[in-house]
Amino acid sequence: MKYPYSFDPKKRRIAKIYTMTKILNGLINGFLVPAVFLTAFLYSGGSDYIASLMPESWIAVPLYTIVFLLILSLVHLPLRFYSSFVYEHKHGLSTQTLAGWTGDYAKSSVLSYAFSLAAVTGVYYLMSSYELWWLWAGAVYLAMFAVLDYISPVFILPLFYKLEPLKDRKYRKKILDVCRKLGATGISNVLVANESQRSVKANALFTGYGATKRIVLFDTLMNNFTKDEIETVIGHEVGHYLNRDMLKGFLLEAVLIFPVLYIVDMALRAFAPGLGIEPYAIASLPLFMLAYTLINFVLMPFSGYYSRRMETAADAFALDHIRKPFAQISAEKRLADNALQDHEPPAWAEMLIYSHPAPIKRIKLAEDWARKNGKR
Repeated sequence: MKYPYSFDPKKRRIAKIYTMTKILNGLINGFLVPAVFLTAFLYSGGSDYIASLMPESWIAVPLYTIVFLLILSLVHLPLRFYSSFVYEHKHGLSTQTLAGWTGDYAKSSVLSYAFSLAAVTGVYYLMSSYELWWLWAGAVYLAMFAVLDYISPVFILPLFYKLEPLKDRKYRKKILDVCRKLGATGISNVLVANESQRSVKANALFTGYGATKRIVLFDTLMNNFTKDEIETVIGHEVGHYLNRDMLKGFLLEAVLIFPVLYIVDMALRAFAPGLGIEPYAIASLPLFMLAYTLINFVLMPFSGYYSRRMETAADAFALDHIRKPFAQISAEKRLADNALQDHEPPAWAEMLIYSHPAPIKRIKLAEDWARKNGKR
């Protein structure tokens, strides 16, 4: 295995095209397509028509929601399939079979429908019961957010990955010793996920909290990175854990969700009557989703900036405590080539889309640290 790793010039050229295509696809399928579809669905009377077919009972809300989500899924499906399967195979990043992709899509759709069905039914019940429904809805959202973070490692992650304890006992002990040395106590689970069945991309994460807390390492990381590189990746994740970034993420959600839902409430009351729809009737769901989508698009640069700051702090933690800047630089370069990530994307793309700093900035952080600390 080549170490220290240097950028592959050919992959760097391909990464420019690949990354920009993925960014544009994400913007189109994540914002433009739903915005156009939801607007057309509202102004064509489609929402009101489907709502008129529903029985006049409590079941109207969940039944409408299921029909609407199925239509929305069909609208998203072509671009989603192209981006996550066809395009990934084109660039040699996906190892997944069509059957595997279909299975993952089905499982993620069922989970999404289940949570969305519960959320929409709950929100429209609150709308019909409380004038300040958005306060109650925000509180319920935060409770669900916390519960999902807790159960995800135990119930959701295993639906998509085969998780096994790290078999190399000596290396497992070394990883746990590193965690304890850095102050991350109470962690006994080091699991390996079979990402190689899906892609060549590498990753690692701390997930869960309390009794569900564990480290998950992708087998693509374990098999294709040196132990020093892996140690810096783990140091980064420990940095997230000790910096309480999961709690910070929750607090950010808590700060944002209430004003977001309040603005959605204003949009429903302002625009629904002009469409011939009662603001709090289930036919207003597309308007609710349109307003929510547009607000989140506006907030993306702010939440992205907050996330990138946390990532930079985790990088700095790894440098200060693992103290292997050249292994960290090597890992950043290998990760970027591994995922065909543009190491120096346009500033607007990083500001709008990126949850992590551009690789070139992460590399520079490590280079600067090495100079300041006399590492050569």
